[in-house]
Amino acid sequence: MMSNHHFPQFEAKASCADYDPEWWFPLEVGGKSKAWSHTPEANKAREICKDCPALMECRNYALAYSGLAGIWGGLDHQERTKLQEKLGITPIFMLDTYPTGFFSLMKPEGVPLSNE
Repeated sequence: MMSNHHFPQFEAKASCADYDPEWWFPLEVGGKSKAWSHTPEANKAREICKDCPALMECRNYALAYSGLAGIWGGLDHQERTKLQEKLGITPIFMLDTYPTGFFSLMKPEGVPLSNE
């Protein structure tokens, strides 16, 4: 069983804490189009990321795990995937860090989990 070590430890010094979180999580419309991650708000988020004291910690976190939505360390999902491939990083699926059965405790009564 893997332990749950994926929670970011850099949030206290991250610049994004002072802004609207939705800027980093714009709606991902258009399938594989990059338009969703270059909305005016997402572009503001990217600019804030550039000068963030936690930029590299955030980016390293995002490169270590898959299954993250939005902009992390100034990169969207497609950019992170390309960088993971270039650097030879095989990310861990974030939800796999939880103990088996963890999410069954939170599911609504009568709703099966995807693997049931």
